[in-house]
Amino acid sequence: MQLNGDQKMGEVHMRYEDPVGDIGRTNRQPQVMRANVNKGASFASINKIQSVVDVLG
Repeated sequence: MQLNGDQKMGEVHMRYEDPVGDIGRTNRQPQVMRANVNKGASFASINKIQSVVDVLG
């Protein structure tokens, strides 16, 4: 599933529409974090490391 930032936040915070409520939200949060880490660790991101370092520095 491809989501932009606002969609990711909505997915992570959604509670009332989830059939299992807060438990579903709690289960989704680490999934989204793992997906972000995996995407950040992809080969395409390696070329952008210097840009990230410049912004953070």
